[in-house]
Amino acid sequence: MIESTLADKLAIEELIARYNHSIDSLQMDVWLDLWTDDAVFDGIGKYLVGKAAIKEFANVHEKNYARKMPGGRHFTTNIASNVEGNQATTRSYLQLWSTDVNGARIAYTGVYDDVLVKQDGRWRFARRKMVHDKPPKP
Repeated sequence: MIESTLADKLAIEELIARYNHSIDSLQMDVWLDLWTDDAVFDGIGKYLVGKAAIKEFANVHEKNYARKMPGGRHFTTNIASNVEGNQATTRSYLQLWSTDVNGARIAYTGVYDDVLVKQDGRWRFARRKMVHDKPPKP
């Protein structure tokens, strides 16, 4: 049981890394394959239900990302997972960086809360909720 859980936790970290790499390199077909057919993506200013809605977001993202977020880099850290059979939950921290000729800056930070399912031996996002951190009030 422990070995299986450790292997699952590593596979979940790989899933999250593939999410970051594929969205930043605009490999939207790879990114879309990380979701279940009935997945929910919440926290990007929209509440998207189902792979068709997530694909529509991916198409728009692909057209606008380089313009809106030059050199965008997603960094996900402090991944804490709870695996129970073919289902898991994770919580992690997000930093989204923008890099360009002027250097790098953090565009925003937040927290991801995920529900994952293992389908056909692969972990996928069933629900991804991202909550932006709010700056402290002066």
